[in-house]
Amino acid sequence: MPNKLDLQNIELVDYFLAETELIKRLCISKSDNKINFNLFSNLLSKPVGYNIFQEYTGFYVAINVLRKRLGFPQHEKPGDFDILIIPHSSENIFFNRTCAIEVKVVRPTRMNPIKSPNSNGYNQVQGLIKDGFPLVGLIHICMPEPLLENEKQSIKFDLTPFDLDNPYNNKDFLKNSVNVKMDMFSWFSAENQMKKLISKEIPKYVGLCTVGVNVSSIGNLVTLFDHDFNTSYEAGYFNPHLKTETIQKIEQFWNMNKDSFIHADK
Repeated sequence: MPNKLDLQNIELVDYFLAETELIKRLCISKSDNKINFNLFSNLLSKPVGYNIFQEYTGFYVAINVLRKRLGFPQHEKPGDFDILIIPHSSENIFFNRTCAIEVKVVRPTRMNPIKSPNSNGYNQVQGLIKDGFPLVGLIHICMPEPLLENEKQSIKFDLTPFDLDNPYNNKDFLKNSVNVKMDMFSWFSAENQMKKLISKEIPKYVGLCTVGVNVSSIGNLVTLFDHDFNTSYEAGYFNPHLKTETIQKIEQFWNMNKDSFIHADK
């Protein structure tokens, strides 16, 4: 993810990405094939703890899997599973820690900056809980139109690293700073969506995540996460309505449809 100083030099373009393509590009880094930890830490790491997470060597990721392919009734929600993530170590595949995640995309505009998605995903999340998946999550991807130059926010950026070990060395810290004009619309949108999510009666064991996304002029995704606000609310935990038969369905589906999964490194 680019830092704040980098962002002043990135030209953002108003580019439409369909939900499926957006999910694919956000899930796994094209440059190094690593899973997007910022997007999934609430379910991959926090429920099991740092030490167990360190044992993982990679993940199997499936996108937009119709529920009937896993043997669930067709008429119930969600109609498909937006993201399934199965962690594995060098020795084991942890089907009992599979993450099922519902994704919603919201596209705020400068004229309607607090726009919400057509569906907030609450019914789908309740369906995932009822289906008995081990870990359940909800992601809101905020993809607003770029701001005009005069609408960007001026932020003071300090060029000198802050010395945490020797605070007295920071007396001239603010002298070496520059004003950076940044498009913070996607960050604002992500924060706004998180406020909406935590105001709803979503079970605390559901992992929540909101992320702001733009596209640069060279086609790269520019993502902003508001971890300072999200950390207290985003962490998920194991579904108390976990079903053994669901874990068996996941394992059977993986064994019979390995080509439906993308492998991502940790």
